[in-house]
Amino acid sequence: MSSSCSPISPHVIQGYYFLLVSCGIALLLSIPPSTHVAQLMEPHWEPPPQAFYMTYVIVTAILGLARGSAAPSWGRVGWRTVSSLALLVLFGQCLVLPHLLFSRALLPNKDIVPLLLFVYAALVGWMFSLVALRLELWGTARRTRPFLVQYAVLGLVLIAPWLLSLSEHVPRIVATFSPIGAALGIVHSAPSGEHAVAFGFVALMILLQLLGLRHPIRRAHAI
Repeated sequence: MSSSCSPISPHVIQGYYFLLVSCGIALLLSIPPSTHVAQLMEPHWEPPPQAFYMTYVIVTAILGLARGSAAPSWGRVGWRTVSSLALLVLFGQCLVLPHLLFSRALLPNKDIVPLLLFVYAALVGWMFSLVALRLELWGTARRTRPFLVQYAVLGLVLIAPWLLSLSEHVPRIVATFSPIGAALGIVHSAPSGEHAVAFGFVALMILLQLLGLRHPIRRAHAI
């Protein structure tokens, strides 16, 4: 495996820098004015606009997509590639963990939220890295670049279910199929059933990607 997947390579560092800066700016924007800080201790207080949590999940998904797109250039694709993608996504989550822990101050009596978001975002990042890897292998076999397809899938999964759920004619649980909607549901203490659907959907997508990668990996090792 080449150095392009190493946490110290310039290309990977740029991605992590983007994650840290984006989440840092979004966290600053989510901090309420000083005149509202006292309300944090009141039980009726509602969290401020969730710019940080939305940015956190979106940028993690983008980072996972970028890592998955670059994976074929590391060398022969195998199960080690799959595990490397998981570790790279997890490393990014560890970098932004201080931001996530600081955000606890904005969510009184919700200590479990940062942990749930950490695990969920890590799974989302890995899911999109596997989706990007499969699309990249598909494009390579057909001598085409699937860049637009990858980001179309990203945008569709991130936005479409969440926007649909804003309609009064669509069940709210549809939002859990969007990482944005699922993250906001975690923050706003949605019913546990919605959390189960959100995590279950991402886990199912990861399983489907792993099953779909069996044939390309078997073919790569047969060459």
